[in-house]
Amino acid sequence: MKKGIVIAVVLACALIVSASAIIANQYLQASSSPSTSTPTPSASPQPVEAVPGSLSNLYDAELTYVHVGPTTSTGEGHDHFGFGVETYPSNYYPVTIVFNLTYLGNPANEPFDEKFEGYLVTLSADTGVTASYIGWFGTNLNQSCSSLPSGGFTGGSPSGPPQHVSFKFNLTLNQSFLSSLSDAGSYGSSPGSLGLWSNGAPNGITVTVQKTGWVTIDGESTSTLTNPANDVVLQQVQLEKAGDDFIFGSQPPL
Repeated sequence: MKKGIVIAVVLACALIVSASAIIANQYLQASSSPSTSTPTPSASPQPVEAVPGSLSNLYDAELTYVHVGPTTSTGEGHDHFGFGVETYPSNYYPVTIVFNLTYLGNPANEPFDEKFEGYLVTLSADTGVTASYIGWFGTNLNQSCSSLPSGGFTGGSPSGPPQHVSFKFNLTLNQSFLSSLSDAGSYGSSPGSLGLWSNGAPNGITVTVQKTGWVTIDGESTSTLTNPANDVVLQQVQLEKAGDDFIFGSQPPL
């Protein structure tokens, strides 16, 4: 049973990362590095309204913890293939984001097997640098489903923000769980990125959350839909400066 769940999650990651290219490219184009554009906050966020072809909300999502700061990981890799020595980490100022997600239930008019909801998180430094990430959080709407289908989109690799995928089976109404997005574990073949420190050390960092859209799976058929209210800001927080770090909330056990 555990082996089946592991295989299902691996398939989910490949499926949703491929599918997310369609939605992610509508937000940031052609680069996963920090950009210099910042979404315009909504003065008074409103609930997403139902429109033809839209999907109802899957979660009540809330940021519970955000951390940005210098890494303590240092070291040097070894060249086994003649491509040069690797230096890591690839991001000297990694980002960790934790959501608390509460499942809103399965509407009767959504007869899908599985469904994912995507959230765009944008961190904006007062130096003009921004970095964005997308989290996809899914569950099965059909309680008889115990694994994800092998089919799905077969497009190219997505460009845009780094993607994170999480899937939980058989959620119940109002069930809550924590899920994190982080680039702290990435490694590369060149010195690390300065991230939000690219224009110098920031004095303030703002975090904005928007809903990107949905991916649904019905049998072997997969479809995507961009949130018709994707410009609505669901949550916006100011990180607190603590030495060289910037923090919101308290780090929860994961």
